Amino acid sequence: MSERDALLDRLATGAGAADAALRDAMSTGEDDRALAAALVKEIAAEPPRLAQAEPEPAKRASLTPPPDASFLSRLGAGGRDLAEIDDVDTLFGVLEGGSLAQRRAAALRIEQRIESGDLAPEELERVETALAARRDPDIAWEVLRARAALPGAAGREVRHERDAFASWVGQLTDRVRAFGE
Repeated sequence: MSERDALLDRLATGAGAADAALRDAMSTGEDDRALAAALVKEIAAEPPRLAQAEPEPAKRASLTPPPDASFLSRLGAGGRDLAEIDDVDTLFGVLEGGSLAQRRAAALRIEQRIESGDLAPEELERVETALAARRDPDIAWEVLRARAALPGAAGREVRHERDAFASWVGQLTDRVRAFGE
């Protein structure tokens, strides 16, 4: 400990009657106020050396935001990891909040789950209701494919609509070709 540090410590903790040597060196006698004033003058006379001071590490704000740790960001931009997900509720969550590519992949994964035949009747009913309520034009084709994969009357109805639409598109294509000739 340097002399300066010793004086700072003595100023902070106080000098007692046992510090007669300090009192004699400062020529203050028994007066505590005079000793404190002499300690302050002594410490102030020798300013701290900047070269001895340890520099504080620079603290800079990061220009990049912290990484997104959400499920959707970890899923990947294209929804490639959805092939491993079997939980229908999770797939519907992605269908609701994911990016366009993730929503498309989720709808196609739901179609695969329906076609696999692994879903219980209660789950199929929930899937049917949830898919019928979807009104997202960006993934309408993928949702239509999933609805067409449903068994029973709901799937037949969607397949009938899809086939009627395909027939209408075929007729329209023929008419456009005939018009161009």
